[in-house]
Amino acid sequence: MQMFAENVASRLAFRG
Repeated sequence: MQMFAENVASRLAFRG
């Protein structure tokens, strides 16, 4: 599940 959280955070950071 940590991979999923990291993936989402990465996408948010990339967009933000």
